Amino acid sequence: MSQEFVLLDQPFVRRCFAGITSLFAFVLFGCGGDEVTDVPDQGNSEIVEIFNQPDDLPVCSDTRAGGMALVGEAFYVCYGKKWREVDDVVEGVCNIPACTKAKEGRLVSTKTDKVIYECKSGSWVDRNGIGFLDSAFIRCFMDALVRDSVETEDDLPACKASREGNLAVVSDQIMACVSRKWENIKDIVVSDEDLPDCVKDGENIYVAGKMAAYVCNDGTWFYGDEPVEHKPDSAESAMSSSSIAEVLSSSAVYEDDGVKVRGVCIASEKEVQKGDSVTLSFHNMGGTPHTYTWILPENSVYEDSSAASPTISFSRGGFYNVKLVINEGMGSESDTISCSGIKVVGIPVQGCICRTDSESLIIRNGHPAQAVWSVEGCTGEAPFTYEWDNGATGNENVATGETTSPGMYAPSVTVYNSDGESMSPTCTSVAVSESPKASCSISESTSGYVFSISNLSGISDQVGSVTMTLKSAADNVETPVTLTAYYDDWYGSYRWSGTSKTISLSGLSVPYSAYALVFEGDTVCMATRATCGALSQNAYVGESVSWSFKVGDSVSSANTYRWVFTDENDELLATSTLARPSVTLNKEGKVKATLVVDEGRASENTMKCSDVNVMEEGSYIAIENLYDYSGREITSGNYVVNSCSGSYGSGTTWYIYTSPTEVATWISSSVSVESDWGNGGMLYVTYPVYISIPEGESLIVSDCW
Repeated sequence: MSQEFVLLDQPFVRRCFAGITSLFAFVLFGCGGDEVTDVPDQGNSEIVEIFNQPDDLPVCSDTRAGGMALVGEAFYVCYGKKWREVDDVVEGVCNIPACTKAKEGRLVSTKTDKVIYECKSGSWVDRNGIGFLDSAFIRCFMDALVRDSVETEDDLPACKASREGNLAVVSDQIMACVSRKWENIKDIVVSDEDLPDCVKDGENIYVAGKMAAYVCNDGTWFYGDEPVEHKPDSAESAMSSSSIAEVLSSSAVYEDDGVKVRGVCIASEKEVQKGDSVTLSFHNMGGTPHTYTWILPENSVYEDSSAASPTISFSRGGFYNVKLVINEGMGSESDTISCSGIKVVGIPVQGCICRTDSESLIIRNGHPAQAVWSVEGCTGEAPFTYEWDNGATGNENVATGETTSPGMYAPSVTVYNSDGESMSPTCTSVAVSESPKASCSISESTSGYVFSISNLSGISDQVGSVTMTLKSAADNVETPVTLTAYYDDWYGSYRWSGTSKTISLSGLSVPYSAYALVFEGDTVCMATRATCGALSQNAYVGESVSWSFKVGDSVSSANTYRWVFTDENDELLATSTLARPSVTLNKEGKVKATLVVDEGRASENTMKCSDVNVMEEGSYIAIENLYDYSGREITSGNYVVNSCSGSYGSGTTWYIYTSPTEVATWISSSVSVESDWGNGGMLYVTYPVYISIPEGESLIVSDCW
């Protein structure tokens, strides 16, 4: 399709340089004149010859076809067996104006691909009747439409309504702004008819004529929520280059041939000042244009909305989209074609400040943390409208922002004025934390009692300090407690996991009072000196087990008691108001108990007691864990049962589970069981251990249960 230009040998260039009227003509077309006969026949190459007047031109023979001649200030080309004046020389196909009725028959030469094109029946074609390739048009379209070119996706601007349909280049990947988010684009086609078969769900293809991305879903292409019917192999939409050439070379230039027109629409400028002119051009890529119906937005000023290439301006700033229908009402009518957008610079929005009075937010039980932000101080062509995003919904300049992610959070907002300009102020951030949790305890010291806090979690690593409250109704305590995290320069954040603190309770009686650490109304942890439990953690069916109330390690007394006993399914077994109740256990399973002391008083304390395991005599009793120091197979030797001490006499059978299903029996006349002291951080293999109590034999093993 294209022909190459030939630069002549350097000596000849030096001789004829003085005769070239422009340096561009010299560099692009070479040098000619009488001495051109010394150059071998170049066939279809473009060769510049210099003549004084058109009458001096030689015969336009086959050997000169496509050749160029400079006559005075004008270029001529040997085209269709006759010399024709070239009407314009442009940089490339993107710079060629639309082929309109007024330009019918005109010739244009391009610098980049060095081809002569003729305006014929609405399309530019070369001397072989072949028009531009789709790829060339799409390059032109992308050049007009790509607003952003960045290195990473993080550098992309927000995909807002004003950018809908626009393209961006991220490294070497094309992305499109689709429904408020950036999507990767697999390919770019001109119109619906060019879509390939929908094969892969979620795949995006950009349709230039619509300025939109189509999404493949379940074998069908979707344009927004609407399914798209296309017939890529039909006679209407699939035309060979020879068919196009035949249509373009038809003598019936203005007869409707029924072939649907396709192409792209490009604005001459991406961005202009308010009142400046922009020219719209339709670049034909199939079918024959006859009429142009431009759908122009409000605030646009124009002379003729049916012109082939209208010039428009805008009386208001903003981002504008123009649409076009070719051959409206004809059999060859195009789909509505979207033009590349135009940014019109109006009076800017300035001075907007977005802020909140909140300093920290808490995510409670998975529910979003919320705060209110407001925008103030905007100047520049009121009234203003506000578009909130990133978890914020609002009315005008005030919005509620919410998030469920710990860290620093702020909503985003764009402020638009009546001139179509916008500003996106940065909203102040707040620190978002989950409901924090911690371990806490109360211990005795030489000066009284101490409340200890450790293992704090849930605070944002961007927050360095928080203030909580230590409360106790019994001792009328409500003390602020400030906790400070360690800042880690390596990670660039605060580290809360190792944060600990002790608070002196000197001068307070404490006894069995409950102390709570509270943050923003949520209980972080609770601690008390009071506990409750059974005298034995294990018992046989039919035995009576006693419970007691303790403060520290000593059995203590309270003003009132309310005991509630349930089984492992929370079925009520018994209640009591005694200080040390006894309960007879009538079935196997687990017995649970809770105790409320001093109910209704300031010193009220609710406790969950330790559970009791109930079993039949002669059954297997689990003894926590057995550790093998060496990790070898189970054999007799030095094994340690965790937290157990004492010896068991003859008749005791140890069942050691080496896997969930395999049981090894270890019988010993005397098994020594030691406490697991100072294991030095050794990594042990752990096995469940059971013992069998001979029926009818009383064996006390409560220390090991």
